[in-house]
Amino acid sequence: MSQQPTKEEKKTSESAMLSYLDKKYDQNFSAINYIPAKRGFNDSMNVNILVAKSEDGILVNVRERLSKPGKFFDDYRNAVASKSLKDKINYGSIENLHLAKTYITLTPEVEPEAVKNGVSSLAKDDVIMVFSIVSVSSDADEKTLKALYDVYQQLQSLGYPDTALIVAFSPDKDKAESYVNNFFLYGNQKWEEYDKSVKHVLKVNENGLSFEEFKNQLK
Repeated sequence: MSQQPTKEEKKTSESAMLSYLDKKYDQNFSAINYIPAKRGFNDSMNVNILVAKSEDGILVNVRERLSKPGKFFDDYRNAVASKSLKDKINYGSIENLHLAKTYITLTPEVEPEAVKNGVSSLAKDDVIMVFSIVSVSSDADEKTLKALYDVYQQLQSLGYPDTALIVAFSPDKDKAESYVNNFFLYGNQKWEEYDKSVKHVLKVNENGLSFEEFKNQLK
């Protein structure tokens, strides 16, 4: 089994990641959580992760593969672009809404400076996908599904070819907050796997569904 990192190694890696963000984006970031890479299997592809927050409250994840120490990559561009979508989707009609957040991922060619004016300044070809992530603290009844269908239609109306609506019903509230607020970190795992307490999940990434077709996506 591979040797686990020491406290000093963790501290050094965290400090280097934070310094990388400060210099790259010319502002001060604060560390929220440092997640060292799991050791013991295929170490070279495993990653250290730092969750940090910018001066204006944007969460960003910095990653470092164990095979390439000192080489960092982050999702700041996508986080800034996602913030500009904050008021584009109205989730207010969903009863028992716990949390909801809209995310966007951009092509690698888009420079950080280009997203400062929001996604409206970008071409549709610059966008890979738009995600709507929703936590509902109740079961999936007809009224709630109708409200979610309205969210789905709003998402479609943004005009991006690839969108996804992901909804968890009755999840653990603490886990849901982590999942919704930092989908770029936790979204690589299915919500129902991340949180075994989830009763139902609605995942929709097809365009132009009728309400009946929409409801059939509930699992």
